[in-house]
Amino acid sequence: MTVTFPRWTGVPVTAALFLFGCAAPDASDAEPDTEGTAFLAQRGPDGLDDPRATYAVLAAAGQAVSVTLLDSAGTPGLTIPVALPRATGLTVHPDGFFILKADRRLYSVATDGRVDEFNDTRFPWLYGATAAPDGTVSVAAESEVVELNAGGEIVNRVPTGGTYCWMDTTVHADSDGSESTVVDLWGSTLASVTEDRELDVIAHLPFDSVDITTRDADGRHWFARTDDGNVYAWDESDGPRWIADVSVSGLEGVRSLMPRADGSMLAIAQTVSGVSAVRIDIDGNTTTAWTRSGVLWMDVAEVL
Repeated sequence: MTVTFPRWTGVPVTAALFLFGCAAPDASDAEPDTEGTAFLAQRGPDGLDDPRATYAVLAAAGQAVSVTLLDSAGTPGLTIPVALPRATGLTVHPDGFFILKADRRLYSVATDGRVDEFNDTRFPWLYGATAAPDGTVSVAAESEVVELNAGGEIVNRVPTGGTYCWMDTTVHADSDGSESTVVDLWGSTLASVTEDRELDVIAHLPFDSVDITTRDADGRHWFARTDDGNVYAWDESDGPRWIADVSVSGLEGVRSLMPRADGSMLAIAQTVSGVSAVRIDIDGNTTTAWTRSGVLWMDVAEVL
């Protein structure tokens, strides 16, 4: 079976983005659209080679799973069917492929849809996984934090027993290397992995059951939950604070937080009818940036 996916046209695609008629395409034999403009079809010298690419989306339609590239306005480009029907999350590797979480394993997915193991470990639990610009991958695996190098080799494991429940992670890379930061569900606790491969608690937060975290360009940490619309932040100078509620009609929960160059945040919110992208500044002002109807997004990641 050959499925033709929408090519880059500059015109937003709504319900047709992931739902093709009544029957979803079979991800095992569907073919990606790699002809014509082929938005992000190749690896370039500085990463995925189309400058329009801003976000990668893990989407589901029935039993079919796909990765779609979006520009900054949420307009879709290349859609890649992926033969991992139980995938639940993704991150983008700087070497031009995607890392997906499925069945407690990490898989690499090329832009032609080819699936390989990124690492052959089957984790007891596997929640957040984030790739840094230097290729370092940090994994929140409930009772431990795991770090992998750019080739998928585990280089550090920090077990914490039953004290914490690590749910999400972000990686900050600078001239001194990469630093993994994790947040746990109970507490909630924000911590980093030190150069000595130990866990350093940064702050105990008064936020209830946050399971999404990221870090903006100013070093501020942001948090959200997958079952409501509240967004929070923490930094050393201002401490913890509630920022905004991005609840929109039919909200199911926030799926991802995407830092923006101007210091604001883009919250991707799943609703019963589709997805809304809500821009939030640090003062709590919110603006709906764009919406997509008829789609189910499980995760969204920034293209490095």
